[in-house]
Formats: sequence, structure tokens, C-alpha cells
Amino acid sequence: MGLITSAGIGSGIDVESIISALVNAERAPKEASLNRLESVTESTLSGLGTLKSALSSLQDAIENLTSDAFQARLATSSDETQLTATASSSASQGSFDVTIVQTADYTQLSSSTIAGDSSTVLGSGNLTLQNSNGDSFIVAVGATDSLADIVNNINSASDNFGISATLVNGDSGTKIVYRGEDTGAIYDFTVTNDNANLAPISDGNGGTLTIDQTAQDATIQIAGLDITSTTNTFTDPVLGVDITLDADAVAGTVTVDVERDVDTVKSNIEAFVDAYNEFVTTTNTLGSAEEGAEGELLGDSTLRNVVRQIRTVITDAVVSATGNYNTLASIDITSLDDGTLSLGSDLDGLLATNFDDVGYLFSATDGIGAQIDAVASPYTDFDGLIKSREDSLNSIIDRVEDDRVNLDYRMEQLQMQLRTKFGAMDAAVAQFNFTGQYLQQQFASIALQTANNS
Repeated sequence: MGLITSAGIGSGIDVESIISALVNAERAPKEASLNRLESVTESTLSGLGTLKSALSSLQDAIENLTSDAFQARLATSSDETQLTATASSSASQGSFDVTIVQTADYTQLSSSTIAGDSSTVLGSGNLTLQNSNGDSFIVAVGATDSLADIVNNINSASDNFGISATLVNGDSGTKIVYRGEDTGAIYDFTVTNDNANLAPISDGNGGTLTIDQTAQDATIQIAGLDITSTTNTFTDPVLGVDITLDADAVAGTVTVDVERDVDTVKSNIEAFVDAYNEFVTTTNTLGSAEEGAEGELLGDSTLRNVVRQIRTVITDAVVSATGNYNTLASIDITSLDDGTLSLGSDLDGLLATNFDDVGYLFSATDGIGAQIDAVASPYTDFDGLIKSREDSLNSIIDRVEDDRVNLDYRMEQLQMQLRTKFGAMDAAVAQFNFTGQYLQQQFASIALQTANNS
């Protein structure tokens, strides 16, 4: 007997509804279980991602309170219109005088005035442009090349080492102005020719360029020593200090002061407190047991462990800090009832009077910075604990998808089995109905004949 696709036709029973109800009854608990597992797994994955992000932000904040950060130095110039200075952690505190001798400059040369305009043709020849560093390139000038062509060929030369040419058109004629792109004596340059045709725009064969400006090094004096630079920036003329002259600086003496960069350190401490408070807020939300607002990591051991470890670092003393300042509370950073930190007003004074002690609390090898990083890294590392758990949870998501496919297949098979069984029943009932109708007709016929005979 073939499979009935519209069960119940023969019997009149709503077999389709019965089959659908049986299949749904079989599917519902298994599908609900898969949905719950998927929802819980995805929620945990989301919570772990949020936890990892909060830990990473805390690590970033504490990184700015390492030993190098507490060695931050601020260099100030007594006249920033003359020079500015920057200092690294290797700079020593103190003051020194900088005497400005000269600023760095570039070379500029200009040709004689040529009757005509940019279309004027001088004739053929070669221009050689060469600097004091030994770099050179040659521009071939054709018999029909105009002044504009010559300028364009100079500027577009593939081996041009840094000279630009410009045409200046005036009432009495035209000039070519050559300008070096780099400052410093080694970038002083010449423009010469090998043919008198080009004498109006170069040196040699009767031609003479006007020297508008000659490239020179910047020169300063510190402690009686001459210090030169091809640019107006001097790198480490004093250990850990860079100096930049203003392009318009004039000869004179400027004092540079180097001191601890207390403002930057304070800002870094404030950023750490903000990052820690954000971490507390985030983890409280992730672990919330409030009805209707349960956290994604409620009851999760990873969350409990990392929160406990971080709080221990925040509250415990730094063992190697033997002075009075060995806890956050001792530098006026106190814990509030909700677990967040509060930055007190005493920190400014402590940084002014006990800068090294405050720095040690954060930057020692067993300081708060190192301890927080030691706690967070096993969780946030590329192959850390959180990544391992994420991989495991993603495997569960994959298995749920496979189980859904298998469930669909099993339900299709069940539906086919039920259709086969109900099809047979439907055919049997249909046969019974047919037989019943036949017998009823026969009995009626017999009764009619009996009545007629009597």
C-alpha cells in the first residue's frame, strides 16, 4: 500500500491533526532543551567577551603606571617663541642654558632677468644640479625647450634629490628660482651648464646665479660646547632631552627646566581608578542575581575567580614597599561600599612630597601594576583561559546546530512512520465503512421485498 499523503479521507477522521500533534509532542521537549542550551551558551559567550574587554582596559590603564611612566619628565622652555624642549624618562631633573647661534636653512638661487616670458627658448645644453653631499642629476635642455619646459623637467626628474624650480614672471621679464627642500650645509647646491645658451639660468660660461640664501646647519651651544644639526631639531643634546628651534629664532640664550611630570602621572592614576571602577561596574552587572536582571555570568567560576584576585591586589599591601605608603588607602585611594575606588584630595600633596613612594607602590616588581597584569594576563592572553572557554562554548553551539539537523531528520522519519500506520488504519476503516454500507443496503432490500410479498 502506498503512503497516504492526505490521511483521513477514507475514515473521515482528522488524521492530519493527530499526526501533527504527535510529531510536535515528540519535538517540543527536545527542541526546548536545545534552545535553552543555545541561549545559555551564547549568553555566557557574550559575558566572557565583556569580561575580557574590561580586564584588557584595566591592563591598558595600569600599563601607564609602570616604572617608565613614573620616570616621566617635563621639559619647559623659558621662551617657547625661540625653542621648545621635550624630555624622556632618561632625562635628569635640573636646568641648563641653550645659546642659539643660528637656525638651519636651505639654499635658494635665482637667475638673471630674462627678457620674455615662460615660453622663451634659450637653446640646447645640459644643466647639472649638485649638492655638497655629492648628490647630482642632469637635465638635458632641447633646442626648442621653453623656460616652462626646463622648470617642469627639473621638478619631474626621477633622480632629483630635493631641488624645486619655480618661474617668476615680472614686468621686466622672467626669472627661475631654485630652492632646496632640505636644510643643512650638506644640502647647499649649485646649478651649472655646459653651454653658454643656458648661462642666463645657471653658473658657468658667463652665467652667474644670485645667492638669495645659503643652506646651513643649525647651531646651539650648551655648557660651552657647539652642537650642530642639519635641521632645527636636536636629538639628545642633553641626555633624554630633545630641542627644537623655531624657524625664526634669533641669537640669544634660553633656559630649559626639566622636572618630574607630576600632572601626567596624576592623570594616569585617575585613568587607572576610572578603569578599575568600570571593571567593578561591569563585573557586578555580569554577576547580578537580581530577579529579571540576571547577569550573563551569574554563578560563573571564571568571573568569581578573577574578581576575587583583582580585589585582593587592590586591598592588600605591596610587600616590598617598606615605608608608610604600601597600600592604595595609604595614598588616599579608598574602597567604597560598592567596591569602587575613590580618589582623595591628598594625592596631589603626596605626589609633590613623596613622588617616589607613590611611584613604587604602582611600579615595583611586586607593585599593583605587576600584580594586576599577573592576574589578568592568564585570562586575556591570546591562548588564555577565556579564549579556551570561548572555544569550548563555540563547540557547544556547533553541536546544537548538528542536533537540530538530526532532530529535523528524526521528526521527518517519525512523520513518515505515523502516516504509514494511520494510512493502513484509514484504509481498514474505509473498508469497514464500505462493507457496512453494503450490508445496510442488502438488509434494506430484503426488508423491502418482504414487505412487498406480504
